[in-house]
Amino acid sequence: MTRRRAVVASGVLFAVACALPAVVSYNTGSRELEPMWGHSMLINGWVGPIAYLWGWFANPLLLLSLWMLAKGRYMGAFRGGAVAVFVALTTFTWYANPVPVTGGGSRSRRLELSHPTFGFFFWMGSIALVPISASLLSRRDAEAKAATTASKAS
Repeated sequence: MTRRRAVVASGVLFAVACALPAVVSYNTGSRELEPMWGHSMLINGWVGPIAYLWGWFANPLLLLSLWMLAKGRYMGAFRGGAVAVFVALTTFTWYANPVPVTGGGSRSRRLELSHPTFGFFFWMGSIALVPISASLLSRRDAEAKAATTASKAS
């Protein structure tokens, strides 16, 4: 695996996540399950803190971590990616904090998280790939450097 392949693989997983339903929510107003697509969550997720939902903020952390990985800054990519994974997992706090929704004639309408779907898991994969890749690439580069140093010393 190379840095470029890791960055591209993460980007592909992210793009697939945006093209799929990410979660299914239960609308308490209409009493129906509603799929929420990844691209919609990407566009609108920044307002999550209104409902104490912070998972969307894993996206800028992912972008920063990918940049660090591409530059070979493995420790920064690992740390940023690990924080992004943690922030992304806070999406599950949606179970405890339903999202208030305006419109539809009801002030008490909420969206409750029913369950994550394929898009969510592709998104998590795109994020988790960064610290995993940073760790593996860092180890590989350190071993290559040690072997080069050892061969020069001989």
